[in-house]
Amino acid sequence: MQYFILLSLPVLLCLSIIVIVILCFKKKWKVASVLMIVVLLFNWYFKIYAINFHSQSDSGNRFRILSYNIHSQGAYLDTSRYNPHILFEVIKKTDSDVILFQEYDTNRCAILRDSLLCLYPHFHYTVGTRSYGQNAIFSKYPIKSVSNISKNELINFYCIDYNSLPISIVNCHLESNNIGQLLQASKTKLVFFIKPKICYSKLQQAKVIRSNQSLLISKAINSDVPFIVGGDFNDVCGSNCLSTLENKNLRDSWWFGGFGFGITYSDFNLLKFRLDHILYSDHFKCLYSEVQKENFSDHSLLISTFRIKK
Repeated sequence: MQYFILLSLPVLLCLSIIVIVILCFKKKWKVASVLMIVVLLFNWYFKIYAINFHSQSDSGNRFRILSYNIHSQGAYLDTSRYNPHILFEVIKKTDSDVILFQEYDTNRCAILRDSLLCLYPHFHYTVGTRSYGQNAIFSKYPIKSVSNISKNELINFYCIDYNSLPISIVNCHLESNNIGQLLQASKTKLVFFIKPKICYSKLQQAKVIRSNQSLLISKAINSDVPFIVGGDFNDVCGSNCLSTLENKNLRDSWWFGGFGFGITYSDFNLLKFRLDHILYSDHFKCLYSEVQKENFSDHSLLISTFRIKK
């Protein structure tokens, strides 16, 4: 039940704002003021709706990272693998220093890979065991080392050489809730209400696995070097998974640099969540973050721009 509440927090926040507006129209100022304070505290604690007005200035030691679940096995690249120029141009315009892909497929992404290698000469992909794709990294800067937690986990550790500064980066694709598959198999979008026990069971199982995965990542975090964890977490803010990593002094780039709900996953016109995240250590200052919605995948591009502190 707690996890269902976490997933519904954006809806609850919107409903609360509507109630406040109604109270203001009825001139019930005290009740509206109290509820507004509660909503602000609620939003601050769960990091639901980010409010930042940073100017997009890139002066100084700018470092930009893009995370994208490319969904190569079932979307744009499934039919456009031989001519992915539109996707390539979108990625090129972001002018990112590092690209983290999830659900990467070596066959469907071959031509896209060759195009990206002209801009990002340093590349690595995993040979994973999961059926829904691999992780891949493209970097403008040399990749000095690569390691995996295990062959069964899509969690990859990289160390890149950014102008002689080592930066540790984790690209992760954590356990899926598989609710989308349940919706596909069901004839109705009301499966949450018709089969609540099945949905709850799937959510609970995936939640436990992700908690263990985030614990593995947290144990590998080195606070002495700049550290970034990005990817498809399949989880929302306030969850055990995200809290475990934030307790290691990592910050949420959307909360400190974005504006709005930051929805990165949208499917079946029903499921809309912020499942993709970029977390960063205190070695960085987040200048701004943006979600770029495109029709290539069921996920959106998440782009965060940092300044490296001296």
